[in-house]
Amino acid sequence: MSKGVSTLRIKVELESNKTYLKFAYKYQMQGVIYDLLSDKFNELHDKGIYYNKKNFKPFNFSDIFTKKYEIKEDGLILSNESWFYFSSPFKDITDEFANKLIEKGEIRIGNNLFNIKSIKMILYNLESKNLFKCLSPITVYNTAKINNKIKTIYYKPNDREFKELVENNIKNKSRILDINIDRLEFLPEKFSIKNEKIINYKNTIIKGWTGIYRINANEEIKKMIMDWGIGTKNSQGFGMMEVI
Repeated sequence: MSKGVSTLRIKVELESNKTYLKFAYKYQMQGVIYDLLSDKFNELHDKGIYYNKKNFKPFNFSDIFTKKYEIKEDGLILSNESWFYFSSPFKDITDEFANKLIEKGEIRIGNNLFNIKSIKMILYNLESKNLFKCLSPITVYNTAKINNKIKTIYYKPNDREFKELVENNIKNKSRILDINIDRLEFLPEKFSIKNEKIINYKNTIIKGWTGIYRINANEEIKKMIMDWGIGTKNSQGFGMMEVI
């Protein structure tokens, strides 16, 4: 096992005035990210990146956080300062994202205009770190035909399928990136019904879970998890993790 592995993540600090952010902002936020990356990665939206005979979209972003907020109807009134995180297993993607943010100086999410207050590179030391908290919900699911209709079955952290699907997702990404898996165990550490998140994404309901999870794995796997996220729909803003 390699020693002293660390990783970098972008923290984007925003300024705005009396911002009303609808709960269903993830689709709009994903559109902002595709727009920022479109000059250099123009096929990312439709095809993803072709790597090791696979097409995939290797980036992840967190929920938007704020110091204070007020819930109102179908959204949040944010305080003047808010922030989110962005990551990718490929440095050229994170570099392009940061450079475009600097160039533009502002982003628009829905009807809200945010000034870019600062862009920070956050260093995470992953040695001996096995506990992770969610910065956006983990979602894993299967589909089944019930009464002649295709249904999506979302799983909870205490379901056997939740653990299996998360571990399989980590293994698949590790194979794509040619990372050795000498051990892997994903275990829910702390969660409650309050951690269930039901999100409207482009008029589709997606169910996910936040909470704290234990991931026993080598440091390269943990780095990949930090860079890419776990579970499905990472490029839609799901499954971003942070070591604690």
